[in-house]
Amino acid sequence: MGSMTVVADAPHAVCIPFPAQSHIKAMLKFAKILHRKGFRITFVNTEFNHQRFLHARGPNSLDGLPGFRFETIPDGLPPSDSNATQSVRSLCDSILKYFLAPFFELLLKLNTPTSDNLPVTCIISDGIMPFSVTAAQELRIPVVMLFTVSACSLMGFMQLATLRDKGLTPLKEDSECLHWHNSKAPNSVVYVNFGSVIVMTAGQLVEFASGLANSKHPFLWIIRPDLVKGESAVLPSEFVEETKERGLIASWCPQEEVLNHPAVGRVLNTLRVEFNY
Repeated sequence: MGSMTVVADAPHAVCIPFPAQSHIKAMLKFAKILHRKGFRITFVNTEFNHQRFLHARGPNSLDGLPGFRFETIPDGLPPSDSNATQSVRSLCDSILKYFLAPFFELLLKLNTPTSDNLPVTCIISDGIMPFSVTAAQELRIPVVMLFTVSACSLMGFMQLATLRDKGLTPLKEDSECLHWHNSKAPNSVVYVNFGSVIVMTAGQLVEFASGLANSKHPFLWIIRPDLVKGESAVLPSEFVEETKERGLIASWCPQEEVLNHPAVGRVLNTLRVEFNY
């Protein structure tokens, strides 16, 4: 983020993104800009996402610069259900029900006069986190809503009612990978999915491809567009050619149905992989 001196009476912005990767990245970029302009920043993650970042990137990866710190609040989702945070519906329901109280308590703590605290001068909230407005109004703190989606997305949102009225939604899920699994023997498929947070280098991607090729097992490999750090995920042509009859590569799948499919016998996911830089 670069180095800078924090002014004692600098404005203090509390930034809280929607707890999904793209929203967090957009809010973090905006927070960095404010920090370079002299703001003191408190960046609020959910406890679950905070721990995922630390696990993926190392225990000191979120150590901020002077005037840039991270705080956490609980997400209200069952800790026993590791897949709950992948459900947009579950996240949105939890945000509406459970986020206000811990966020309010955090703001009170940040506004407690200490040598380390500056009063919160504004809240910058993701545009789909309405509880932040309630907290801001109660404490009389200015709040700004940051919409991390594009203007084109807003146009799409405005047409949702029309699509529903015309019977064009909800869209049917892509079932290609489930049909593909139906052709495989029980317990024969390796399912590879690194989740929405883990990133790797291009070299590590090639290593995993080599391992899958050498395993000789059929596999489903979910490769996010942003899986490779700083560049596109490109697989070696020889890997694609060698595995085209027994491998399926996709950017998304209905994970619950895949995990419950009898053809899946092995799972490689974020719980078993850690990358060190």
